[in-house]
Amino acid sequence: MCAYENQKKQRHIKSAALTTAGIYPPRMTILAMAICGMVLYTAAPQQGHAQIAPASQVTTEQQTYNIPAGPLAASLRNLASTANVPLSFTADQTDGKTGKAVRGQFTPQGAFAVLLANSGLQAVRLDSGAYVLRTTTSISGEAVLPAVTATADHAALTDSAYGYVAKRSATGTKTNTPLIEIPQSISVITEAQIREQNPQTLGDAVRYTSGVVVQEGFNRTDDPFIIRGFDVRTNPGVMYRDGLKLPLPHYSAMAEPYALESIEIVKGPASVLYGQAAPGGVVNIVSKRPTDKALREIQVSGGSHNNKQVAFDLGGPIDNDGKLTYRLTGLVRDSGTMIDYIPDDRYFIAPSLTWRISPDTSLTVLSSFMRNKTINSAGYPLEGTVKYNPNGRISTKLFTGEPEWSKWDQDAGTLGYQFAHRINETWQFKQNLVYAQSSNRVNHAYLGGWQAGSNFSVAERGAYRRDDDAHGTSVDNQIHGSWSSGRFKHNVLLGLDYTRTSLTREQYAAFNNLTPLNLFSPQYGSAVVLPADPNTYTVETRNQTGFYAQDQIKIDDKLVLLLSGRYDDAKGKTLNKFTNKATESADTAFTWRAGMLYQADNGVSPYISYATSFQPQTGTTSPARGTTPFDPTKGKQWELGVKYQPVGFNSFMTASLFELTRTNVPTTDLANPIYNVQTGEVRSRGLELSATASLASGWNLIGAYTYTDAEITKSNNATKGNTPEAVPRNMLSLWSDYTVQGGGLAGLNVGGGARYIGSSFNTGNTVKVDGYTIFDAVLRYDLGAHNPAFKGISLDLTARNLFDKEYVASCTYACFYGERRSILGRITYKW
Repeated sequence: MCAYENQKKQRHIKSAALTTAGIYPPRMTILAMAICGMVLYTAAPQQGHAQIAPASQVTTEQQTYNIPAGPLAASLRNLASTANVPLSFTADQTDGKTGKAVRGQFTPQGAFAVLLANSGLQAVRLDSGAYVLRTTTSISGEAVLPAVTATADHAALTDSAYGYVAKRSATGTKTNTPLIEIPQSISVITEAQIREQNPQTLGDAVRYTSGVVVQEGFNRTDDPFIIRGFDVRTNPGVMYRDGLKLPLPHYSAMAEPYALESIEIVKGPASVLYGQAAPGGVVNIVSKRPTDKALREIQVSGGSHNNKQVAFDLGGPIDNDGKLTYRLTGLVRDSGTMIDYIPDDRYFIAPSLTWRISPDTSLTVLSSFMRNKTINSAGYPLEGTVKYNPNGRISTKLFTGEPEWSKWDQDAGTLGYQFAHRINETWQFKQNLVYAQSSNRVNHAYLGGWQAGSNFSVAERGAYRRDDDAHGTSVDNQIHGSWSSGRFKHNVLLGLDYTRTSLTREQYAAFNNLTPLNLFSPQYGSAVVLPADPNTYTVETRNQTGFYAQDQIKIDDKLVLLLSGRYDDAKGKTLNKFTNKATESADTAFTWRAGMLYQADNGVSPYISYATSFQPQTGTTSPARGTTPFDPTKGKQWELGVKYQPVGFNSFMTASLFELTRTNVPTTDLANPIYNVQTGEVRSRGLELSATASLASGWNLIGAYTYTDAEITKSNNATKGNTPEAVPRNMLSLWSDYTVQGGGLAGLNVGGGARYIGSSFNTGNTVKVDGYTIFDAVLRYDLGAHNPAFKGISLDLTARNLFDKEYVASCTYACFYGERRSILGRITYKW
């Protein structure tokens, strides 16, 4: 990973270290060398890192402990020193947590169990005798220890799967905070849910989440989410990965679900922590990290549309003390799709490494490479999908491009690190960085209007070729402090982040340069005539620097106040390579958030919050108004809700009411209709209900309901009063799965779900798209539950759209069918 040989050929920069996987640019190589140099330097023997005891001298006998309750990091060091055992953990694991008092006689394992009770952490003893800290969740909810006696060994925390129920999140506050203490709606899709439902796209993974709509039905070129009535795609930076804005265009930031530990969605404005963003919220995907215990998994799967896939997930400690751990996740897929001639081929690999330099310092290096080969679906006309067509209904399999010409070839790579250092018991420093690069080579054919005299059967077609090359860097520096003062506990965060992106685009376009296509009897083989020189040749760069501050204040361990503020300086420049003229913009914005939450003893936490956002816009006013660049659009949200985490049950429920408004929206300039002015406004208000439970009996439940009343409230044209495109008023979903715990069927898991998406409108509100209900199912069997010879082997079958319902998912500029039935069989072997 630390050695790369690079060469540039035809705009592709290939790495000899990753020849079989894809490309890495010189900048990424320099970054890799810098990281590896730091690793090699700090790996050399250093002064000041005390070694408690060689592993060979570690004791497992009982001894007397007298450790008071206090900050978790200090308590852990105290216990490890008393027990004379090596212990490795990271600063972010102990961030903001308190260790329990340990008094009496225990083995080291028992003492750690008492100290870490209800912390969500467990000290795991390695074969070498050293201990490492790892995350754990009790099946029945919060772990409860029996009464402590002087001689008892209480290793009572259950080492179980994380389950469907997330208890904490770093996305909503950038600190490791229990969800029950955050006065804003946040949804978390856990690794257990992702593994069980076996999604092929990020849209598949979030389909049982309240408030989230996957906009364009079948799609393999990006992740088009609508959250609380607003499209969250921005260019660049729709996606956040590991807490950082991924500095690539939205169509280059697709996620591979198999490589994720979780998906965390903040509902409503989040600019106060992340800078420029859509008002609906942000989606943060969390990558799989190195593991403290050995992990070996390989999967072979196949199914509908001639899908064939192999995936692997490997991880574990490198050294005896567990200070160096790794993870290597990869996938290869060769598949068709529901639309003729559109493939869904993917190569993906993600190596990562964690180095616990000391109990106070850790470094995790994360990288990934993805190669996708598919074709963009341009959608279909209204007539034949949602409106009557005398020739019948357009087939869901219809391909509207040219099989020998159309393509969407994409390479995207990332390399970065996450560094954390605890300065003392109060303060710690974190720095997260990612560099990303992508190249897209697109040949795209699209439909025009119906050919005159064809009686709605033959459509005109146009085509373009587009070459996009993008790269960028995001870095986030954080100083985090936690302390108590009387009745008050403070959790303070100060941050400075910076993002720089660059997108070079060449596009060769023409209209009516393809033979018209009969949509009911297609004949392919048309010549594609494109200009010799590009129509568009631009270089777009954007820079954003932001400073933010936040204080989470807890009063009497009951009342939580969340106060956040941020100042951003965002600059943009678009250079026309033909004229060598540039259009520049410079925006500044102050965003803030305030929330209050009360934690009752019965697990109920009512809250109220207010948050704002901003999002820079392209374009200018008319010359008569001074040709002034547009100001950013602004978002503001009031939210009132309640969270419920029943004591003794591994479940989490939320209910929230919200009103979200976006202002400064461009609308027609009545004095000069070819230009816009920023007097438009869009408002969305609604209700969200969600419940997730993982019960001790092996029964999982997910339920969600969303009511969204979205409306264009201010506009200078006929759109005033319209509903924004593809936003349904009602959504309802329910998922349940059960694993048989004993008897002859032990290890059998059966699950299923239903999703109802209500009616929506197209862009102009000229047609209404009917609502629909889709059913999904899963069947899994653990072969090792009865026969030790098959230990680690499991079989599963997943079905999306089980009854093969044919439906239009949404209409925007065109209409898009939802995915037809897809069945995948999978064999997993773990050892």
